[in-house]
This record gives sequence, structure tokens and C-alpha cells, in this order.
Amino acid sequence: MIEINLLPDELKPKAKSKVVAISGSDPTKFLYLIPLAFAILLIIHILLFFTNSIKQAQLGCLNRRWSEFAPQRQQFESFSKEYESLIADTKLVQELTRKRIAWSQKLNKLSQYLPEGVWFNELILNKKSFLLQGSAVSLQRQELNLIRSFIDSLKNDRSFFEDFANLELTTIQKRVIAGYDVLD
Repeated sequence: MIEINLLPDELKPKAKSKVVAISGSDPTKFLYLIPLAFAILLIIHILLFFTNSIKQAQLGCLNRRWSEFAPQRQQFESFSKEYESLIADTKLVQELTRKRIAWSQKLNKLSQYLPEGVWFNELILNKKSFLLQGSAVSLQRQELNLIRSFIDSLKNDRSFFEDFANLELTTIQKRVIAGYDVLD
């Protein structure tokens, strides 16, 4: 349904204003707060500007000091590279020392297990092999047994055999010298 208000304006009820007045305050006082807020913002802006300027000056000073240390930094970097190189060399030497064979002990073991009637003619050593050539003679015709017992003694000694992959008898040649059989 439609309502029509035909009352004159003086008799019409007045509309309430939407601005709510704070009790006991005058709206003109709020006008003084606006410049105060701008002044506070301006002061904060100026403080931030000066703080930024100070920090920029400190950054410039630190960059100059950093560039002054450039020769020392380069010297330190070269020292570090040299140190790392020496450490690598030291590790290499330690590894080689760990892998090396104590030949004096090996030769001592060869001498210790060498039976009577067996002697060495040649000792050949290269990176991949260790070749021992010798001869054997026996009055009881036990030359082959002497050689086998010598090889078995070396195989059974862990301290001797640990550095070798295998130990084998390759070729035997028989010759006669002054009526005695000699195995080479």
C-alpha cells in the first residue's frame, strides 16, 4: 500500500541527522586534529628519511672497508686454495703409505722359510707382479718337495700373503749338474 504525506514541511517530523555528536564535544575541535595528524605524519616521514640517510652512510662506509680488505681477502683465498692442495697431497701420501708393502719384512719371511738346498736366482718386481726365480737341489732327490713346502709355508703365513692375490708355481725345468738333478 502506498502512503502519501500531505502535511506541510513545518509539520512533518524532522529526519534525524546521521552524524552522531559525541557527548560534550564540539565538531570544530576535530578540525584542529587534522593538522596535528599531518604534523605527526610529517615528523615520522622526516625521521624515517634521516634514518635511511644514516643507514646509507653506514652502508657506504662498510663497502669502503670491504674494498680495503680486498687484498687481504685475495691473499686468504690463495692461502685457502694452497691449504686445500696440501691437504689433498697429505691424504694421497697417507693412502700410499697405507697401501705400500713392507718389502724388508717380505724378504725376511722369504729368507726365514727358505729350505736347505733352495736358493734364489732372480727377483723381479713390477707394478702388477712379483716374480721369484730360483733353483733347488737335494741329495735325497726331494727337490720338488722342497719347493712345494717353501710355497706352502709362504701361503700359510698371513703377514706375507696379505699383499698378494695369489702365489703359484709356474714352470719347472730340470737339468743335471755334476751328476745332481737341479730344478729351476
